[in-house]
Amino acid sequence: MLAVDTALADLRLRCQKRWLHWLLGEDTWPLKIKLGSPSGDEFAAEPIAAQNWAATWHTALAEHRLPGSVHTVTRQPRKLRLGRFDLPHSWIIAGPEEALTVAPDIAQRYRTTAARLNFAVEHPGVIWDRISQIPQPAAKTIAAFDDADWSSAIAVVSHLAAGPIEATMVRQLAIPGVHTKWIEQNPSLVCAMIGVPADRSLGDPLTRLINHIGLKAKETPVHVALPCPRLRASAANFQRLQAPISVLNASTIRPDVVLIIENDEPGHTLTADIPGAAIIHGLGFGAPILADLHWIASASTVLYWGDIDRAGLSILASLRRAGVAATALLMDSATLDKYTQFRHNTDTQTTSLEIPDGLNPSETALYQRLNAHHQANGSDLQLEQEHIPIGDVLQTIRDVIGEEFHPEAASFAQSCRRPRAGASTA
Repeated sequence: MLAVDTALADLRLRCQKRWLHWLLGEDTWPLKIKLGSPSGDEFAAEPIAAQNWAATWHTALAEHRLPGSVHTVTRQPRKLRLGRFDLPHSWIIAGPEEALTVAPDIAQRYRTTAARLNFAVEHPGVIWDRISQIPQPAAKTIAAFDDADWSSAIAVVSHLAAGPIEATMVRQLAIPGVHTKWIEQNPSLVCAMIGVPADRSLGDPLTRLINHIGLKAKETPVHVALPCPRLRASAANFQRLQAPISVLNASTIRPDVVLIIENDEPGHTLTADIPGAAIIHGLGFGAPILADLHWIASASTVLYWGDIDRAGLSILASLRRAGVAATALLMDSATLDKYTQFRHNTDTQTTSLEIPDGLNPSETALYQRLNAHHQANGSDLQLEQEHIPIGDVLQTIRDVIGEEFHPEAASFAQSCRRPRAGASTA
């Protein structure tokens, strides 16, 4: 038998968890909550307790402590001549507004968000025609906004819908009352409101938004170290520099070996001379942008060195899928086992066990090994690249580039390449 106070607490919790779903029309009404009305032997065993329980529900209704209505059933205790009794069977809530009377604070959020979403679907610059079309992440963001952020959202959409954009970059968008960083902080919502295709292969939300409205994106700076004396001489004797890919492509620097390093620190500690080599470091998951770097096509050897963990292998795979024929360096089971004193558990990795496309058989086996560790221990096994002695790293690099570049690596990476948008597949 469900107590009145317990039922009210359960409904408040349901309001907290489901109010946005209700607003988006995802649930059906009326809501029927079973009250656990006793019957048969249970009723016969404690008829007085059942009557007292029924009285608490009737009293709560009479005192207007409960929204909605209570449906009753008529029951008679077995083998007892006590007559027939009307017992509460289910609590019926007609709709969201009725349910939310038990949670005034949530009711206010519901009404505020409803007003915003209704305003959005009526706005000529927004693609939604009705609230049920609004994606839940967008509705959640709108609900969390304060009044200033919501005003900014409407101002941005209105500005973009008004006509041609005179700005060339995002921060040049002069929108009254909107901070220049607001769009950069909320691109997903703006994309959803104006109908930018949600295709992740076209870039992150800000990139897709910039391309959709015809602006110029800021180029990602690439950190480069030049451990080769010849390359330093062609670059005004700079040992390291930072420049976007377009600038690097226009330079006279043409390395024979490109070493791509996942993290930033190893690019500063690997300072010994490496003939013909240029080091690119610190891009992490942004490494696939290097597919546009001319050095990749002209170099005889492209190496990738990252952490031995699922994230590091995922970056390697994404780099190959972008068309960079990179050979992995110090990212194998032998390395993981050689430096057992430096490896540790971490909880910073993805929870997905899906093996990314773009790994060769031995790398796939390593990924499966890391998956198995995660499943068995609830944490990820990791060997951070910074923990491998730099002397060992340098010797491995020299051993690799001192041998003929393996054509199988390039062939495998080429097979993982995906056509870019607009490219011919003929």
